[in-house]
Amino acid sequence: METSMLCIKNGILIDRNSAHHLTCPYIYIKDGRIVHVGDKLNVDAIEIDIEQDYISSGWMDLHTHANPSVSIGLTPDQIGVKQGVTLVVDAGSCGSSNIDSFVASLPSYQTKVRMFLNISSVGLTRLDELADSSLIDLEANREKIRAYRDLIVGIKVRASKSVMGENMTQPFEEARKLADEYDLPIMVHIGNAPPVLDEVLPYLGKRDIVTHCFHGKPSKVVNGNDVLPVVRKARNRGVKFDIGHGGASFSQFTYTEAITAGLSFETISSDLHIGCINGPVYSLSKVMDKMVALNLPFDDVVDRVTHQVAKIIKLDHYGKVDVGYVADLTRFRLETKNEIGLDAEKTEIHTSVSFTPIAVWVDGKEVLISNE
Repeated sequence: METSMLCIKNGILIDRNSAHHLTCPYIYIKDGRIVHVGDKLNVDAIEIDIEQDYISSGWMDLHTHANPSVSIGLTPDQIGVKQGVTLVVDAGSCGSSNIDSFVASLPSYQTKVRMFLNISSVGLTRLDELADSSLIDLEANREKIRAYRDLIVGIKVRASKSVMGENMTQPFEEARKLADEYDLPIMVHIGNAPPVLDEVLPYLGKRDIVTHCFHGKPSKVVNGNDVLPVVRKARNRGVKFDIGHGGASFSQFTYTEAITAGLSFETISSDLHIGCINGPVYSLSKVMDKMVALNLPFDDVVDRVTHQVAKIIKLDHYGKVDVGYVADLTRFRLETKNEIGLDAEKTEIHTSVSFTPIAVWVDGKEVLISNE
């Protein structure tokens, strides 16, 4: 049965990679793909007038915990389409022993899911998952990567003393082997030392990701007014940096110090889990609000939850509003709202602009959002 063509009109496009950025093009969709962006076509199509709201490629959250079977996990839809996010990336909730059941559950959700496979077989079914070296099973990991190559976009290692115990080298060595073998990035959570950054970052190369890059703990990326040499070297090798706000991992002071010292970053993510969805994070859009309050231009913010995410995890035909791309889109408003948010240090961030999602399209199918 032939599907109808959809036309979204009167939306202000936010896509810095498009010639139509900040204009109101007609966006035509058929069979889950964008088939035309630009002038009105003389074709039969179902028209949706979005009345001067903004529209962008579907927001993607690079760091979430979207597996409800682990103690800190939420559901993909709870932090996905219901919050304006069309694709969430679960960051290490699953290891080789608990990934099958999570994958089996995915068809029940409207939100798309990708995942970083935890180097530990137990994933986040326990929170010291790297302390026991016997739980790192390279062959089991290989088997799951081969089985779920379309879903697994990288390998996750959490580099904190409470997670690793005394096992501070094996997880990195094994993750490096897998990443190189399957051309996958490693996402490393940095936090409380040990290990210190001088012990962690040398394992990472081009396309690998440091999440929680602006946490405020003692082992942070800046020392006074300067970026640590090991951090500069990592950036020069092409290591990517991600916000990963979470409940304990974003300091506006570290962020300001680092940006002032010349450190850049690629992606904005929430690290949403059960411990921070009721504050201080709430949603990816609330993190986006904070970034605008910290002087990042709003179209730059959108780029870091769309195009940049797709580039890093190699999601072909995602992250742009262009012909041939997947028809995942987010409709939103920029509302003037004076609110007080908190970073993970419980320091106030005064926001005046709010990203308010109205609807998403996933493969061209509309999902309306309740903002009550």
